Amino acid sequence: FECGISEHSAMAITGFGMMGLATGDFELAIRCGDLAHRIVRKTNGTAAAGWITLITSMYIDPYTMPFADIIPRLRTGYVVSMEAGEFEVGFINWQTSNVFAFVAGYELKSLLKAAEITHEQYRMYRVESMIGTSQAFLTLFRVLSGAEPPDWDKLEEQSRRNLNKEKLDGSETYELIPYFQTTLILAVYMRRHHIAQGLLKCFNLVSSEDTSLLTIAPREFFGGLVYANLYRETGKKKHLRKMQKLHKQLRTV
Repeated sequence: FECGISEHSAMAITGFGMMGLATGDFELAIRCGDLAHRIVRKTNGTAAAGWITLITSMYIDPYTMPFADIIPRLRTGYVVSMEAGEFEVGFINWQTSNVFAFVAGYELKSLLKAAEITHEQYRMYRVESMIGTSQAFLTLFRVLSGAEPPDWDKLEEQSRRNLNKEKLDGSETYELIPYFQTTLILAVYMRRHHIAQGLLKCFNLVSSEDTSLLTIAPREFFGGLVYANLYRETGKKKHLRKMQKLHKQLRTV
């Protein structure tokens, strides 16, 4: 470290950790993630600390920590980022903590309240890049809690989209990941198996390059449920084979 150890050193180490994930070297990724967190604490990192917390929490920490234990880190990342004036990074930390809370099984009522506050803050601070993600999870929590009915006509239409023929740019793809993830979860919960199958195909396509466990685990888990339900409903072996394949992939995550 030519200029001494600082929070920017932690950024570089986090980058090495991400390279470890990309090459399948999970041991390297975990060591780098742990070291990055220790450097941030040692240097009282501010401006870059939120990014480091976000990246390690989304991509590295879930391989060694329960989701519920990652939430406090993300909320600390929110506070540190806001104090440093990094509002967008702060809000992404907070939004991600809400997603972890959902996956960890937090009470739906508290999740809905948090999602409503988060969505209003995005509008207030004009954080346009996260409004789509916020709206996707807000809608999911509202429907699951019974606050609003699902729009099945719209979801069926979305499930029939041929994304291979649509020329999506990076920002559009980024917003479609949480949209198709949340609508897939909703369709599975509500037992709309054929709609869920179409939404799963769309989710797989837009999230194919996302290596976050928050994306990978739902893709394999809810995908397996989709094909398990279709096999139970139709008896077709092709659905059983797809379910078994996804189950095997999930066990290796």
